[in-house]
Amino acid sequence: MKIREELIPERRSYALDTPESGSGLLDCSMGENPYGFPDCVREAWRSFDLERMCRYPHSRAIHDEVVRYWADYAFIEPENVVPTDGSISALCLLCNILAKPGAEVVGFAPAFTDMVEYTRMMGMRYTGVPSASSDPRGDVDAMLDAITRDTSLVYIDNPNNPTGRYLPQAEIDRVLAKCEALGVYALIDEAYADFLPCGESSVLLGPKYKNIVIVRTFSKGFGLAGLRAGYIITAKELIRYIDKVSNPYMVSEPARCSPLRRYRTGAFRPRTLLSSPRQSVRSGPPWARDSACAARTTACPSVP
Repeated sequence: MKIREELIPERRSYALDTPESGSGLLDCSMGENPYGFPDCVREAWRSFDLERMCRYPHSRAIHDEVVRYWADYAFIEPENVVPTDGSISALCLLCNILAKPGAEVVGFAPAFTDMVEYTRMMGMRYTGVPSASSDPRGDVDAMLDAITRDTSLVYIDNPNNPTGRYLPQAEIDRVLAKCEALGVYALIDEAYADFLPCGESSVLLGPKYKNIVIVRTFSKGFGLAGLRAGYIITAKELIRYIDKVSNPYMVSEPARCSPLRRYRTGAFRPRTLLSSPRQSVRSGPPWARDSACAARTTACPSVP
């Protein structure tokens, strides 16, 4: 069989290697929000017209809602937004666009396992920069040294998965400046950034750099992992290429039209144990500090 050689080795993925959680079991390796989704989601589903299920998804409501959500922080147009089936689909799309024989991706180690696997399966080479310094600036210095003209993509999951460490905007800005000078795309994966104030997002750096790509999802902070909805924010030039390799019907019509229409409202906000979003990330996963939750759950071995 004429299968690409990159697909022959076994693939490691938290989604493929983790069994379904049973009742009363909280599996922290999946990154699911144990506090569920905002109450307004139920109201939105009740108002959804089920007759729309027979049509292909064409609604651009999610584009408009993302623009409105960030209106107080950065200028974004609907044409800067690409809806995706969560953030994983976005990562796969971007690897597909930038994959060339010998293409290099520079990122921290550890990093989101599935992203590392995607780069390998697309024939790219992932260069991991050890994240060992207690000072984030020292780790960024090492990353800057690793970025060269041969680099195709720089990947930073911020906050980092699995360590939870957050890089402030000033450090991200240093990476983006070098990437821009060398013509390298910088992908900032903000899957867990909803646990931080919007003002600390790299979305605010978008107007300054043409080479930045931001990926976000509704799976984590908003507790909608089963909805499979997320989005990419980037320059229109790159979106032209994303559209060429993307499924035009990515994100279902119910997801586009119903709960995400409440994205801009104050009722649609992350569900966490702690009132301070910054605390909930930098002090570790919120469920790790909830003794009542821990008493109701059973520990299971982590997946390597």
